Amino acid sequence: MRLLGTLKDTVLGIGSIVILAALLASCGGGGGGRETSNDDATLAGLDVTPGTLSPAFSPTTISYSTAVIADIASVDVTATVTAANATMAVGGAPVASGMAHTVSIPIVGPNPIQVVVLAPNGTANKTYTITVTRPAISLTPATSSIPVSGSEDLTVTLAASAVGDTGVTLSASPAGVVLVPTTVVVPNGQGKSMFTVTSIMSGTAIITADLNGSPATATITVP
Repeated sequence: MRLLGTLKDTVLGIGSIVILAALLASCGGGGGGRETSNDDATLAGLDVTPGTLSPAFSPTTISYSTAVIADIASVDVTATVTAANATMAVGGAPVASGMAHTVSIPIVGPNPIQVVVLAPNGTANKTYTITVTRPAISLTPATSSIPVSGSEDLTVTLAASAVGDTGVTLSASPAGVVLVPTTVVVPNGQGKSMFTVTSIMSGTAIITADLNGSPATATITVP
């Protein structure tokens, strides 16, 4: 009789384990991901390279912006879903959670990139948008420090290769802190050109490179 009782207890114990496992599975447990609601369409992480998201990522914030230099024609977007069985598309293409996906940013100006998350229930969804701004012209490095009577090379970069020799107007404000040439020429078929800034006295100067009304700036500090 004791043997029968032991067998009965064992069977009941196994049955309880099976029932518990089934309950966990129905709640999303045991799937190798975070236990979440079946209608969770949020992201747990979002990043873009090159660039820095503004504001900093939060699962409840859906709109972000960043900027790149002029000759950057694509960025890598990496997004991670919160729910283990959620799916997503980046720039219209299906992408696995946590995998970087390259997205083209072909135009000068704002380039919106959408990350659409579909919850495990196949109905709930959420759209996150990163707006990447690509300028017509960039000036790098954006900030630098040089000693009095020192010099620094800056690079003008265009979004597209120059068609014919292209002059870019240069200026420094306030006057007297540094010297810059009045113009730098980007040769035909090229996308970049370099010029030298020479410091005169201590202070901070803003260098402006202007291409047909599209400006780019850099800050030079002379201690």
